[in-house]
Amino acid sequence: MEKPMGRKRKTQMEGGAAKDEPASAGRGPRRRAHLAEKHGREPGLSPGDEAHILDAFDASFNDDLEGVPVLGPFQGKKPYECGECARLFKHKADLGRHQRVHSGEKPFRCGQCGKAFRHSSDVTKHRRVHTGEKPFTCGQCGKAFNCGSNLLKHRKTHTGEKPYECKECGRTFAYSSCLIRHRKRHPRKKR
Repeated sequence: MEKPMGRKRKTQMEGGAAKDEPASAGRGPRRRAHLAEKHGREPGLSPGDEAHILDAFDASFNDDLEGVPVLGPFQGKKPYECGECARLFKHKADLGRHQRVHSGEKPFRCGQCGKAFRHSSDVTKHRRVHTGEKPFTCGQCGKAFNCGSNLLKHRKTHTGEKPYECKECGRTFAYSSCLIRHRKRHPRKKR
């Protein structure tokens, strides 16, 4: 079993430059043996004995985990389910935020005009309407936007990217909303 890398610490090199080392560097069997010799004591375990004990420990640890699936990042289950629409969430807080869609609750208000929002981030974006702030600027043409998603949409005008394709006629669109509107123009087939 491979051990994960731990914290790093800075150590001084010759010439005064600092270098990153694992926090455990300078420790371990060799370091203990060296300190024991320096202070005239016997080291507790030889490096070979210590390795043998660690191997035995790793083996017993692996036996305890036999049959337990190894989950990488984002492979965990989503244990929180919305009672209204059965949508699943990984975190309880995300479920709580989502449930505002069904309840209609809008606890966040703009201090200037009183407009209410479901999420605090929506208030932050909305305030830019009052201040005129447009912090998102296109690097190609210099056009500015008050919302990052609008800048991402705008960039497609420069790249010509049209990733949304109609399965019936093959026509492509830059935005999913345009594809949805287009689909409504196709007559529905009776089954």
